[in-house]
Amino acid sequence: MDRTKGIGGSDASRIMSGDWFALWQEKTGRQAPPDLSAVLQVQMGIFTEELNRRWFETQTGLEIGRAGCTDLVHREKEFMVGNIDGWVLDGVIECKHVSAFAKDEDILGRYYPQVQHYLAVTATPRGFLSVFFGNHRWEFFQIEADAPYQGELVERETAFWWHVDHDVPPKNEPARP
Repeated sequence: MDRTKGIGGSDASRIMSGDWFALWQEKTGRQAPPDLSAVLQVQMGIFTEELNRRWFETQTGLEIGRAGCTDLVHREKEFMVGNIDGWVLDGVIECKHVSAFAKDEDILGRYYPQVQHYLAVTATPRGFLSVFFGNHRWEFFQIEADAPYQGELVERETAFWWHVDHDVPPKNEPARP
């Protein structure tokens, strides 16, 4: 998916954290997005995604359907797009591989905007975050759709996308936890 054509899940975290100007530069082609091909954590996450899905299924007994769904589009906001790691029950799954020393609450905080974005795009009631912590621990978190948070997320993403559509540089916004 061409990341300049819309706002994806990883962009949601940046929008909610207030990092608008740098993201606007990327979305308008003024600055290349960071090259993540040599970032070990990112590549480990990509490489272990299939293992993560299989591990989730064996540990929970829940089946993941249609793994790696790309080019999902919000029903009303066509600039809101998503690439999810799969479907579980009536929700989505996102797989991550993080530091062995990461704390659960930090991981939930880091990926909450991304999961809520995917829930808004897919209009589903829940998401599952399946996480490998280094090579010694696995946890999954069930995240319910948060209507007030999604309302603010959609509002902020809409405001941000206006700047992209109109080629008007935004100011960085206050962070939203």
